[in-house]
Amino acid sequence: MNDRTPPKHSERISRDLFLIRVPTPFPVGRTNVVLIKRDPVTLVDTGPNSDRSWEVLTAELAQAGVSVADIERLVITHLHLDHMGLAERIVQQSGAQVLAHPGVARGLTNFFRQWKIEDEHYAAIYPSLGMPGELAQTMLDMSQPMKSLGCRIQSATPLQDGDELEFEGQIWRAIHTPGHTPHCLSLHQQPAGCLICGDFLLPHITPNPLLYRPAEPWALGMDALVQMLDSLNRIEKLQVQMVLPGHGRTFDDLKKTVASHIRQRRVRHRRVLKTLSQGPMPAYELALRIFPSSPLAEIFLMLSEVLGHIGLGMMNNEIDVYNEGGKNYYTLSRHVPFS
Repeated sequence: MNDRTPPKHSERISRDLFLIRVPTPFPVGRTNVVLIKRDPVTLVDTGPNSDRSWEVLTAELAQAGVSVADIERLVITHLHLDHMGLAERIVQQSGAQVLAHPGVARGLTNFFRQWKIEDEHYAAIYPSLGMPGELAQTMLDMSQPMKSLGCRIQSATPLQDGDELEFEGQIWRAIHTPGHTPHCLSLHQQPAGCLICGDFLLPHITPNPLLYRPAEPWALGMDALVQMLDSLNRIEKLQVQMVLPGHGRTFDDLKKTVASHIRQRRVRHRRVLKTLSQGPMPAYELALRIFPSSPLAEIFLMLSEVLGHIGLGMMNNEIDVYNEGGKNYYTLSRHVPFS
């Protein structure tokens, strides 16, 4: 996952729209924070909770003629560390209203407890995926120090699909675009302007449909890819002049980018089905076969990807599952021909 962004930290998109690239410790590279310099002054996403990220963000805001204290609204596209980690610092200095999808709003006000619950959920399901116990424990151990890159805030206002954010002379509409996470929000400048889309749609990589903790305790949260494909089909119909993604360069070829992502998903789905035609296997083994050269540090991303395709395959009656010895084994359905 290489970050292809240019070296400069900020970019002026229009007279009152700025994109600020905040450094992160993650392989995906810098996070794109969007400043809408209108009344009310609004920031979309923040970067992770680190002194270096804070230093770059505040310096680039100053270059755009804005201080942190000037920020009146803060919109969070999704509940990942590199997109929400500095929210507490921003609110402390500005008193800004925080807006997010209802699921993200709940997570922001309950962040560290939710982090613990998420870890407990994954610890419970890793054995069923066929993951070795030592690796599962390593992943859980790696999770602990990472939470310091996040934050907890006192209150957040739910932003529903279709809600409108009014500015002086301008309106942006919230669009629920689940897939990368269940609660991703995008913002579309009305009637046919820019699209701010977080990590839902990126120009240089296909975002992972991440495994998540579902509301139902019996579910695995494997429908992320199904949600993502539905969201891509929905977003492709918008009239958009410029896309401002959560990472990487801005781009103006929305329809072409969406078509490319859907095409790549189809290719990978066929590869998953072909691999399962070799015989039943747990998700962990399938992930190693689909991504043989990926480092184990990316095992969560690898598992999420193959489980997304398994979920899609089960919905399409292409894949069956059975449990043996506490592990879920996935296999190609008998009626699905494959050569």
